[in-house]
Amino acid sequence: MLNKWVGCSAHPLTQVVPMTPSSTSIRHHQRKLELKSGSTTVSVGRSPTGLAANPRKNEIYVANTDSNNVSVIDAETSKVVFTIGVHRAPFFIEVSADGKRAYVANSGSANLSVIDLEQRKVIKTIPTGNGSNLARLTPDAKLAIVALRDEDSIAIVDTGGHLLYLERPDHQSPNSVEIATLKARTAAYRERPSSALQERVKERPGWLMFPNSLPIAGGVPLFYGDECVGGVGVSGIADDDELVAQAGAEALQAQAG
Repeated sequence: MLNKWVGCSAHPLTQVVPMTPSSTSIRHHQRKLELKSGSTTVSVGRSPTGLAANPRKNEIYVANTDSNNVSVIDAETSKVVFTIGVHRAPFFIEVSADGKRAYVANSGSANLSVIDLEQRKVIKTIPTGNGSNLARLTPDAKLAIVALRDEDSIAIVDTGGHLLYLERPDHQSPNSVEIATLKARTAAYRERPSSALQERVKERPGWLMFPNSLPIAGGVPLFYGDECVGGVGVSGIADDDELVAQAGAEALQAQAG
């Protein structure tokens, strides 16, 4: 789900790591994780949700939402070899490209747990916001991106400016829907951030008449390869709207490959 992206300082890394191993299909049960590649069922904690593979060694990590912990599975033996306690309701886990760190979004405690996978313990807790339900590392390897429920309005459009996805929390103004959509549309039409139009308007006020657009920071284009395929717009967090939109766009683009 696309909600809100918030940048948190992370250790220097090299790339975004896929959430699941491509060769394994997974089915979640109340207390079990079923790995179809070897027809193996592994007993883990209650309500397993997030899953990540270590790219440097044969380990799989499972975030157990109702157990408030992470199961470490030896991929060779398909057995849980360690359990790491985290904060309330961990929902998603991401592993760094060097295989040394894991980042767990805790939806019940509004924070991000940073795990040292060699020591197998939490070494840092980063405050985020209510309803943390996804964590991604940005392609530039400098940020951990945490998705939050019930924060700002998010709009995603295609290249024609048509709305593909929209989310507005109850506490956000209805105006934020149109603002986020217009920011996304501006970025998609011009294939550059909406803040670029904002700067252009300062130089030439006539650009205010650019149709179906909003010259306010908070919209960024979405690219697939070298082609612009749409835009993301964020409204509701003032000066950080564009930073959040950019982080979300980078996470989407990384997932698309």
